[in-house]
Amino acid sequence: MLVPKTDAEADLSYLDSLIEGGLLTQPISISEIREQLKLRFGVSISEDRIEMWLRERGMQRFVSSALEEECCRFDGTVWIDPRR
Repeated sequence: MLVPKTDAEADLSYLDSLIEGGLLTQPISISEIREQLKLRFGVSISEDRIEMWLRERGMQRFVSSALEEECCRFDGTVWIDPRR
């Protein structure tokens, strides 16, 4: 009997690889980060885990949508490195 494979979340070390590749040198949304993870490594990490990881690394949240609504939490927000 075949059992369908479920997508498990990838290890957060993939996010470190994105930093080494220079991806976070510019403002970027969590949706864009997820897209890059899928394109470059074929992995998936939840928005909440990426948000936690960005905060732990000192990135700051900048709301680019007119209204800070929950529906725009990931797409209407970019993350920036205040040291750059």
